[in-house]
Amino acid sequence: MFDLSWSEIALVGVVALIVIGPKDLPNVLRTAGKWVRKIRSLGSEFQRQMDDVMRETGAEDVRRQVTTLARTDVGRKIDQAIDPDGKLAASLSSVPPPSPAGPFGTSPAAPPSLPPQAPAQPVPPATGAAPPSPSAGPDRRTDGSLPPQD
Repeated sequence: MFDLSWSEIALVGVVALIVIGPKDLPNVLRTAGKWVRKIRSLGSEFQRQMDDVMRETGAEDVRRQVTTLARTDVGRKIDQAIDPDGKLAASLSSVPPPSPAGPFGTSPAAPPSLPPQAPAQPVPPATGAAPPSPSAGPDRRTDGSLPPQD
């Protein structure tokens, strides 16, 4: 359970003998044995009760059915239900593969290619005109001043 080797058990025994002492060690081991026995009996009682509940509710039958279903080949059963005599599978295997031509017997057309385009030329700025200032709006002049009010 705890995967202890003999040397580890001996080490625990020596430490217990030193810590507890030779006088009280038998009483401590007896008490520990009683506790282990109680814990084991509770565990086995719990296991028995769970087995009884499973038998009463029929969970064992359900478990057997699930196990049986897991072992069956569902794909083969479906094939047998759809095509019990194998005629459908034989007729499908004799159909030739589709030709590379299109669905109407024509070869698919290549996508149209686009004509080559000339590289874009930068537009030269207009001469004589000052670039608009950031503060220029619909009511402002290009120098930023407001027009006269009428």
